[in-house]
Amino acid sequence: MRISKVVYIALYLFFGMVILVVSVARAGLEIMAVEDNDHALRNDPIRFEIVNSDGEKEEFSYKLPEPGMLPTNPFYGFKKIRDYLWIKFSSGNIKKAKVQLLVADKRMSEAKNLLADNKGKVGLDASQEAFDTLKLAERSISEVEEKTDETKEIHSQIFKAGFAYMAILKESGESFELDAEKYNQLFKNLDEWNQEQKNKEEERRYE
Repeated sequence: MRISKVVYIALYLFFGMVILVVSVARAGLEIMAVEDNDHALRNDPIRFEIVNSDGEKEEFSYKLPEPGMLPTNPFYGFKKIRDYLWIKFSSGNIKKAKVQLLVADKRMSEAKNLLADNKGKVGLDASQEAFDTLKLAERSISEVEEKTDETKEIHSQIFKAGFAYMAILKESGESFELDAEKYNQLFKNLDEWNQEQKNKEEERRYE
């Protein structure tokens, strides 16, 4: 009888914690959406150049959000759960793409700080996760059938984000703390993906 009571209390507490986490994540998603729309989260400009198809260089600036808690923090797992819930709670591919882009940018902002602090392994892992999430954002917005100014703007942001990530990786490329093979493979994959996005972006300009 005592065991069943303990199990009941444990289950009650567990489901209570799940409800609390979900509620906090939902509230955080609403606040984040408002702040990101107002660009309040983004205050770290990354400057880079892109060579157009006609050979001319064009300068860009893409702002990353503050990283907040880094993967080296023992409570970082809770942040990963929150970000996962943010994406899951996003209704529709447009909202989902926006949240995935923000999560990707946050990961790359974390990577930037880690790489600058010579934490190469964790920094590369964060960079890879940022790239993977950025690709998910591109996939989500590409599944939207109706092409509007909003979808084109999200495509443009994703396109610029990829080149901003490349600029960050280039800056850290000479660090002795990096796994050269892992770094080169990530750099190669990101560069190839960026070139694909550049071609798509140029096509969208003439639509």
